[in-house]
Amino acid sequence: MARLLASIGASGFENLTLTGSGGPAQLNSVRVTASFFPTLGVMPAQGRNSTTEEDLPNGPLVCVISYELWQTRFGGQPLIGKGITLNGQSWQMVGIMPPNLTAPFGQVQVSVPRLFEMGGLLNQVRAGVGMAQTIARLRPGVTVHQARDGLAPSVAPPATVSRDVSTRTTPAIRVSSSKRNSGTSSRHSTHCSARWASCYSSLAQM
Repeated sequence: MARLLASIGASGFENLTLTGSGGPAQLNSVRVTASFFPTLGVMPAQGRNSTTEEDLPNGPLVCVISYELWQTRFGGQPLIGKGITLNGQSWQMVGIMPPNLTAPFGQVQVSVPRLFEMGGLLNQVRAGVGMAQTIARLRPGVTVHQARDGLAPSVAPPATVSRDVSTRTTPAIRVSSSKRNSGTSSRHSTHCSARWASCYSSLAQM
């Protein structure tokens, strides 16, 4: 599948509370792989993205925040390389995203690495309810139709590939799955539901 996809990334929602520099604030937070924002084609306007080394288990606590959070909570003061407190721990600020990102990423206030450290995710996956969004960027010249035909035999559950128009850059694609339960079909259009870990692992090996 390397002939179809230029890059692959994944994300999942996280619960992070910001303290200091004002009262406690529950943030719209995500855990992302180091490849997530490069796959979207959206990179921090200041600083940098998280690295593959920071994606490893027990890696350093680093974060990237939204431009809007930087302005409203921190008054636009220099923050790169400094620490902020999330869930009672100090996280080093390594990047600030561009302003005015489109939905759904415009609502994200902070992103952190190590998707599999997301609170309760592994227990959710074991219970069949864990969800994470997997995205991929097509190689030049590859169509969505070709990607759909190429991915379908390789991903369990079967993959659905659709064009993503949520960013202002060249569209990536979303890889999703359908799961049949008790005779009914439930489609998660932006998630590899229940067996998402298997889905992402399969894609990563292409």
